[in-house]
Amino acid sequence: MTIKKTDTNSEFFWILIFRVAGLVLFFLPFIPITLGYIHSTSEKIRLDGADWQLLGFGFFLVWGSSYFGILGNKLGKLLSNKLGITKE
Repeated sequence: MTIKKTDTNSEFFWILIFRVAGLVLFFLPFIPITLGYIHSTSEKIRLDGADWQLLGFGFFLVWGSSYFGILGNKLGKLLSNKLGITKE
């Protein structure tokens, strides 16, 4: 199985899923910090180790979203062919 990009709707869908998930995970740690700036009565929070891991994982998903989307599409195609759902 070679990893080559094809221009199919399902592959674009998988790439989009990984890209959106990566963006959500990347910006998730900044929500409490932003709320701390908006509401001056709440305590200001710093980024800890788990937040940095979420940032790194989100960046990794966005950076490799094309690769992961291609793999997801190929895996789905392979499984559907093995299970006899679609025939090529």
